[in-house]
Amino acid sequence: MEHRIRVDLPDVPAEKTEEFAAQVAADLSPEMSGTFGAIQVNDAGGEREIWTALGWQEDGSSVYLHIDPAQHKVELRLDTKGLEPPSRARWVDWLLIATVAASATAGVVCRSWLLAIALLGLVLGTWIALDLRRQKTRKRRRSIDPHAWNERLHAAVERAKVIDD
Repeated sequence: MEHRIRVDLPDVPAEKTEEFAAQVAADLSPEMSGTFGAIQVNDAGGEREIWTALGWQEDGSSVYLHIDPAQHKVELRLDTKGLEPPSRARWVDWLLIATVAASATAGVVCRSWLLAIALLGLVLGTWIALDLRRQKTRKRRRSIDPHAWNERLHAAVERAKVIDD
C-alpha cells in the first residue's frame, strides 16, 4: 500500500533550499540524510532541481521524500510493499527433492508407501504452514501510520523553516 502526504513548501530563499531539504530529510529519518541529493529535471519549464531522499524502515517499507522548489511542494511517499520478494533460492529446490527422496526411502525401508506419502505430506504441510505464518507476520509489521508520518513531516518542515529564518 502506498500513502502520499503533501505539504506546501514554505518561502525558502533559493540559496537555502538545499539546506532546508537536508534538514527535513535528516529530521524525518537519520538514514535518509545519507541518500539525500538533487536530481536535475528537464521539462517544458526548463531545467530545475528536485531534492530527494530515500529511507528504508526495519520492516522493509520505504519512505521517499521529494522536495520540488519550482512547484512549491514537499511530498512524502510511504510504501509498505517493501522490496520485491527475493527469488526462490536454489537450495529450496534441492531441499524439496531431498524431502521427496527421504520420504520415498522411508517408505521403501518400511515397505509402506502410505508412510512415505504421510511423511511427505507432514513435512511439506509444516513447511507451508510456517511460511504462511511468516508472511502474515511480515504483512502485519508493515503497517504504516500515515497520520503519524503526516505529523512528522509537518513538524520537520516547521523546524527546518525556523532554522532558515
